[in-house]
Amino acid sequence: MLKGELQMQHSVSRAWFATIKDPEKYGYIASPFAVCKMLQAEWTSGNPARSGVWLFCESPDGHPHVHMFLLNRQVISKRQVMKIVSVDSVFPLQNIEKDLGHILRILENTDTILALVC
Repeated sequence: MLKGELQMQHSVSRAWFATIKDPEKYGYIASPFAVCKMLQAEWTSGNPARSGVWLFCESPDGHPHVHMFLLNRQVISKRQVMKIVSVDSVFPLQNIEKDLGHILRILENTDTILALVC
């Protein structure tokens, strides 16, 4: 494991950007809105300190995926995030407003957003 990967594995943050590349392979077989609501329920279930934004998108080549901005009032580790929700990738956000704005501008230019849940 590379040093950067090791640091990422042990990083903690209150905000995370996560992606599921193909929701159906994780058993999320429903409308885009319903998939986002299922993922929201997994993240927030029994924990009022958690919130987020879920975007069900389609890439230009037609592949469905879900982007998630996962927020927690206290810091949480990458490992903990991965135990709560199914993800293919997850990265900590350090400056929530700046990072969120940057990621949303990229998504607007690359993905078709089919559903959004806050």
